[in-house]
Amino acid sequence: MKRSITIALVTSLAAATPAFAFGGPWHRPTFGDLDTDGNGVISSEEFAAPAVDRFDKLDTDGDGVLSSAEFTAPLAEHFKEIDTNGDGVLTQDELQAAHSRHHHHGDD
Repeated sequence: MKRSITIALVTSLAAATPAFAFGGPWHRPTFGDLDTDGNGVISSEEFAAPAVDRFDKLDTDGDGVLSSAEFTAPLAEHFKEIDTNGDGVLTQDELQAAHSRHHHHGDD
């Protein structure tokens, strides 16, 4: 039963945070990202691995649980990146600029 709950939690985290595990909030992992052994299928372990890795990265004090501060820190950091004038709020222009930067990243 405990394993089922752990797998369910890890799967939920995988669904919620794979983008962060693979390079940022805008990135969606590809099949190839998840099929780490290259056998053409994604095992439950491969599917859950990004969430486990992300959990470990977020758990900055290593206590095996995430505080609210640990969980939201990457979002706060991303917010600061988007808030280009540093006024603590996001405008439509800042959001559009961030979206544009993301969609043009690597196209140069």
